[in-house]
Amino acid sequence: PKGPLGESTDVALENLAMYIGEADMMMDPGIPYLLQAIEYHRVGMVGEAADSYEQAEAAGTRHAAISMSLGELMVDLEEWQNVIKHLDGLKNDPSYQAGANHGIGSAHMHLGNVRQACQYCLRAMQLADTDRGLAIGDESSTSHRGAVYEQLIRLINNPDEVTLEDANRRFANT
Repeated sequence: PKGPLGESTDVALENLAMYIGEADMMMDPGIPYLLQAIEYHRVGMVGEAADSYEQAEAAGTRHAAISMSLGELMVDLEEWQNVIKHLDGLKNDPSYQAGANHGIGSAHMHLGNVRQACQYCLRAMQLADTDRGLAIGDESSTSHRGAVYEQLIRLINNPDEVTLEDANRRFANT
């Protein structure tokens, strides 16, 4: 339901569950907070989940999936600067990059940074396209998709603000 951001968060939650299964609770005192965060996240208790993830980090637990999860929760809480703070380090992480770029793009849109929003949202679309295997196919369809992205990049680099705002609104509602 949340596009690439939601898909990346699902991966993050799976990765955190695996981490907990492999971790030694004596060596990582943040595990109880992490367990609580995942449960809160699963049932939609957004603020409580964010607080518990932050407690896990304060206890010393470090995992990229925590940042991904916090970034997604910050979108729900409409804390746009915190979205960027949590997701910026993941925008090139193969496990989370489509979702991170989507979240950062949404944050920039809400902050009024139209050009940056378009750049991040377009990057998220490209990554999601590739992740889903849509960019793999016969040579003509792959070439056509590449041409579409090139045209969109040119549009972003030389557009009027109204065009950018309209494009961002449409993507943010996916």
